[in-house]
Amino acid sequence: MRNLYIILSIIFLVPLILGTAGTVDAETIEWKDMEQKEVVPAYKKWTIQFSAPIAPSSFTSENVFVYNSDGKRVIGTKLSLSDDRMKGYISAPKGGYIKGDYELIINEKVKGSRKGKAIKDPVSFTFHVEPEKIAIQQLMDQSSEGVVIVKGYNEHGEYIKQGSGFSIANGLILTNFHVVRGTKSVKIQTQSGKVVPIEGIVSMAEEFDLALLKPEENLNLPQLHLGNFEEVEVGEKVYAIGSPQGLMNTVSEGIVSGLRYQQVDTSLFDIINIIQTTTPISSGSSGGPLFNQYGKVIGVTTSGYQTGNLNFAVATSGFAKLWERTNSRYELDEIEVLDVDLTSDKYIDEQQPTGNKVDETPEPIVSTFSIPDIMTNVIQHPTEPVVYGVGVENEIIKVNLETEEVQTLSVDHTPERLYFANDELYVTLLKEEHDAMWWEEDQKGAFAVVEPESFTIKQKVDIALDPFDLVATEDHVYISSGSGQHTSMVSYNRSNGYKEVDRTDIYQYHFLEIDEALQQIYAIDWDISPTMKAYPYNNGSFEDNYRKPHHDKDFNLDEKMVLTSDGTYLINASGQVFTTSTHQERNLEPVTTIEPFDEIRLDPSQNQFFISQEDQIIAFDEKTMMLQDRYYLREKPDSFFRTEQGLYTMKQRKVEGSNIPHMVFHKFEYH
Repeated sequence: MRNLYIILSIIFLVPLILGTAGTVDAETIEWKDMEQKEVVPAYKKWTIQFSAPIAPSSFTSENVFVYNSDGKRVIGTKLSLSDDRMKGYISAPKGGYIKGDYELIINEKVKGSRKGKAIKDPVSFTFHVEPEKIAIQQLMDQSSEGVVIVKGYNEHGEYIKQGSGFSIANGLILTNFHVVRGTKSVKIQTQSGKVVPIEGIVSMAEEFDLALLKPEENLNLPQLHLGNFEEVEVGEKVYAIGSPQGLMNTVSEGIVSGLRYQQVDTSLFDIINIIQTTTPISSGSSGGPLFNQYGKVIGVTTSGYQTGNLNFAVATSGFAKLWERTNSRYELDEIEVLDVDLTSDKYIDEQQPTGNKVDETPEPIVSTFSIPDIMTNVIQHPTEPVVYGVGVENEIIKVNLETEEVQTLSVDHTPERLYFANDELYVTLLKEEHDAMWWEEDQKGAFAVVEPESFTIKQKVDIALDPFDLVATEDHVYISSGSGQHTSMVSYNRSNGYKEVDRTDIYQYHFLEIDEALQQIYAIDWDISPTMKAYPYNNGSFEDNYRKPHHDKDFNLDEKMVLTSDGTYLINASGQVFTTSTHQERNLEPVTTIEPFDEIRLDPSQNQFFISQEDQIIAFDEKTMMLQDRYYLREKPDSFFRTEQGLYTMKQRKVEGSNIPHMVFHKFEYH
């Protein structure tokens, strides 16, 4: 028998239609030199035409396989032969190939069934996968039936909370863990209106906020295919299907605005991949699928605990993929569930339809003290439980929150803005009030450098500028002007007695924030309309500055802004979060939003930051911008502070036995 020959063709996952290609003598073909790069969609399969029947025992995954661009075998491809064994089929893995280059290999161990004659040469055939994009209507048509409402009930059978979920392996339902946490029983409602209780939880991962539910009966829902986090790209279009406010299978559209990573400590995975998206995710949508533009589920949407506007999804890499592979081997009735008590309420989220509310009981006050002074423009020492503020009558005030010790420092001129750097306290000093008609050539002012431990003035520097705000590095101090309209920001050298180094144009009343790693000063104009600008610098000398034109018309910016402790993001009090970068096109670009706030405090040791909003203090993870905790107070504070010992609030009020306003400090235990 002559050597076997092979003809490769592409078909859809629909009945095969082969062309009438002529027979080619295998002796004349060198397959290893064939560099045919066919572009194929993710769900197409290969058909192999042999010149003689093939032995089924040789047409196996050991002899026929596909490599990806990393040189690893693709898991899950399926092999089969036609009835006459003249054709072999290589089907795509469940969920399809991801975008990229592949190599199909058929080695010399594939043999004929008659005399065991092997193919002449191993086949090495390269191809490129380009998944087909899907329209939103097509997505709904093929996927919406696989999305369900997940309803939680208390021990009295009362409906208390609701989220979303979707079908994966063998009729199991994937959702967020916090959707079912705190419930006594859970039911699944399908798009057709059918309601089925769950038998229990098959698997759960609290750190990933994922849970896999087993309904009491197979709902025969279409299985949604899980995509890969590796193929998610910032800027690509995504879709979310969920049931916000109980509105069944509402679809929303957005883009991937960022990819985040969070360290965890589990036995199998140490990283949570998080997808940040502009797709609206409202209360009741938690646990629903986030689709890429190819129809694959790349994330499980989460509303971020108590708020639905954070727009994050836990990627379906990690546990979700593991559960899909593990449970796809079994029938639904063969899958066991865990004995889990869901009534222990760790996560608080989602609307509560019966009117049961999140516990808003104010945090208990541990201790209270007051001082007979008024403090404004208060800042906190970066490492110690000490705060500094501007008092009345040309005073600076220092308060130790733990010892309750109070110190005052008198200065010659009116103090306004404070900044802590280099283990020094910098204070702007006004010699006259700010005035738009006080031109730059006539301006004068000063700033003081204060030794924080002894709380004494180390140096006072007179400057030819009306100072408004300031920032400092190890080598320089930068001050913006508060008068003269089109005026200057000036740099001063610390090493030579704070002599002026350089000036750059700026409008009056710009608040400043500095990123030493990127050597950029961020400024926000609060005099006319809020506009953010970037001022690159090098050793005290200013380079070309620029603004992002969309800020003043697209965002309701606030004067307050702060860099995260690692300098990755710039957070504005409006709730808008921006990127930071040395590249102009990537600098000051919006990435997500958090809740608007009054004040913000960083806690670098815990990778956290805290904001105050009315009568609440809210904790966020600064890597993911995910809400972590919420504290309720008795009233809105003027300011607040976070230390290792607890949370402190400050409020101006009259105290018993005095008609003079005091600053009252409350301490709350931090948990």
